[in-house]
Amino acid sequence: MCEIHEAAVPDLKHMAEIRSGLQVLGVRFAYDDFGAGQARLLELVKEPPDILKFDYSLISGLTSPAATTYQLVKTLTELVNKTGSKTLAEGVESEDVVRACRQLGIDYIQGFFTAGSSRSPRIQSILYRPFEQ
Repeated sequence: MCEIHEAAVPDLKHMAEIRSGLQVLGVRFAYDDFGAGQARLLELVKEPPDILKFDYSLISGLTSPAATTYQLVKTLTELVNKTGSKTLAEGVESEDVVRACRQLGIDYIQGFFTAGSSRSPRIQSILYRPFEQ
């Protein structure tokens, strides 16, 4: 997996070249820290990643469906699903946020809640943990 920050690739043509090259190598890629800065929606639709990683700043307060951030993440998740990409929530630190991510249809979670403070290889191997069906 190759994670690409939204500011790392300046234009859509260059992103298409990177994406194509990674696919040839069999490497999946993710847009990292989506929502932390200049979230560019055109890249999301024109050159969709394998995984879109929602930034901690969007995820940390996802406990109330009435919150504006909750509604924003819901809308973005629906859009991402339409592109065929998977979603990942970064910075998941509580059971309430896990529950909200599940309700929103987010595919994977990452953060202290899933890995804790352990450094064991087994724990690190589940850093990107899908929800059980």
